Amino acid sequence: MEAYAVASTTRDMERERLSTNAVVAWLGIGRPEISHDVVERAFCSQFAVRPEDITVSRHFPEDFFITFAHRHHRDAAVERRDFPYGNLDFRIRQWQLPTHGDNTDLKYHVRLCLEGIPLHAWNESIAKRVVASSCDLHYVEEQSLRREDTRALNLWAWTANPSFIPKVTWLSLTDRMVEVHHGMEPPAGRRGLSFRVIVHLDLIEEPSTRDGRIPPTPRLQMALRSRRRRAHAKRPPRPPTHRASRQAPSRRR
Repeated sequence: MEAYAVASTTRDMERERLSTNAVVAWLGIGRPEISHDVVERAFCSQFAVRPEDITVSRHFPEDFFITFAHRHHRDAAVERRDFPYGNLDFRIRQWQLPTHGDNTDLKYHVRLCLEGIPLHAWNESIAKRVVASSCDLHYVEEQSLRREDTRALNLWAWTANPSFIPKVTWLSLTDRMVEVHHGMEPPAGRRGLSFRVIVHLDLIEEPSTRDGRIPPTPRLQMALRSRRRRAHAKRPPRPPTHRASRQAPSRRR
């Protein structure tokens, strides 16, 4: 079973630091199991690094994630690429964000109306979690934040495909505060309330093509056809019209 989640990150400084000071490493020839200390000693001996200037952690899909305190040590490791250490064979590559992910374009701008979120949870944090399976939250409309109309929480978001947006999402709210009394053990697990949130896809804004036109999306076309069918079904039936039958006049002989 696979799930899909969309999240935004603003930690550009951390990403820049990892891009300039971190590498990934793995072992060749069978990839034997070794400890962090062995990896640390190997890199310190090869690149003249002090133990306090290097951090080694387990990693996936490579074996280790290594962060250097100084950039020139990382540059030396990337330039070396591979090196032997006793009976171990280390492979080194620069850490790059696109290496472990696939590019995705969230080109559809959609307006969603969330029906069923309790009023005490009307905020951007909860809205972001409700739509995270298919969208990246852009903003919650001010009218909703001010609770001027509490029938639905209205927001705008970006998505790769409007068809991925679920029609119903279950939201569970728990109490984070756990009180521990003397002589009593804390309760096991947490309890909360679950709410059925209906997600209405109200509008779809698709980027225009080169000629400036906005092509209709299949989801939008289906919604329009469904809306026309419902409107047609609500029309009262036309009363039957009775027309007098016209008989051809008989010919006189």
